[in-house]
Amino acid sequence: LLSISWLLEGHWGNKLQLLLQNKYAPLMIGFYGYHVIGLLYTSNMHDGLGDLEKKMSFVVFPLIFSTSLYLRKPLVATILNCFVASCLVAAAICLVNGIYQYMLGDSSYLFYHELASPLKLHAVYFSVYISFSIFILLNDLKSNWNGWTMLKKGLYLLVIVFFLIFLILLSSKMILVAFVVILVFFIARIVSQQKGMFWAFMIFLACLTFFSLILFLIPNTRERFKEVLKDKYEQENVLRLEDYQYYHFTGANIRLAIWKTLVEAVEKENAWIFGVGTGDTQDILTASYVEKHIYPGDQYNLGFIDYNAHNQFFQFLIALGALGLIWFLGILTFLFMKSIREHRTVLTFLLMLFSSFCLTESALCAQKGIVFFMFFASLLATDILREVDSPENKSGATTFF
Repeated sequence: LLSISWLLEGHWGNKLQLLLQNKYAPLMIGFYGYHVIGLLYTSNMHDGLGDLEKKMSFVVFPLIFSTSLYLRKPLVATILNCFVASCLVAAAICLVNGIYQYMLGDSSYLFYHELASPLKLHAVYFSVYISFSIFILLNDLKSNWNGWTMLKKGLYLLVIVFFLIFLILLSSKMILVAFVVILVFFIARIVSQQKGMFWAFMIFLACLTFFSLILFLIPNTRERFKEVLKDKYEQENVLRLEDYQYYHFTGANIRLAIWKTLVEAVEKENAWIFGVGTGDTQDILTASYVEKHIYPGDQYNLGFIDYNAHNQFFQFLIALGALGLIWFLGILTFLFMKSIREHRTVLTFLLMLFSSFCLTESALCAQKGIVFFMFFASLLATDILREVDSPENKSGATTFF
């Protein structure tokens, strides 16, 4: 529908002019083009074409948003608020289901994947959505603190508290850590820039401390962090092993085993520069897992045999080599520099959050990660470029998108 609307909009001369003035869209579309080149040395063409289909967002969103004639700040604000509202409804549905299951005697539906099960959504991805929603609300609160009524500010704070509780219950270790780090950065930045809000954010810092205490008082969440710090099976360090038969994996050490196996596979395939191709990544990883006896699963458990790299940087390394990884890092660097230089808080939050997410998940291998990142990165980045580069915005007016 978005593409059809863009086509019917017309104004092709203006669209072409906007595209030629834009730096973001060619960077993203070119990265997609490099995936297309990766088909030339791919054996598994089926998976390669499937990957191109999933990554069409790298073309569609940058192209549409960078050439849209009607993308203005009020519209961007509306889109962000609609996303927050949809996350609020989704979280409420999951929490009501969790409480209902708890009343029936099953408390597992109040935590992690079971909590997100009514939506059939991965808990870690849901945690990213909720975290991003909190930062959108915090940015709105900061920008309008002196102009809003106490009632409106109270409602925003109430929604933020609800999201914080829900985020703790989702129990994603990496996202919780990243969220706290980014939140501390946000508070420090605001206190240094707007001293009139000092005590308001000191109170919020106290709430953050309370949030951290609650995080470790909830047994399910606390246990998920303890497994990272202590191996209850007292096994040898996973990085020292060459074979993983009968090894007891946790969420942390399975990733270390995968990353070690991936690097060895890249070395074996001599794929450091160009990678193994767009479609061969999973075949090579699976073959390496079988060779290393990484748990293939049984009739009760799925196992790890079909796991991707669980790190987006490693995923691009094996698929597209060092050139592809450098290109992706270049995209993130370009966006970070733009967001910081132009004081675009929401985009900075998105990039910090998503970069952290990429450390433990191959976030751009599934639609729930690709569409989320490409939609909001394109929406916010092209808004930046439009405002900075267009003649009507040379006055230097401050914006918060």
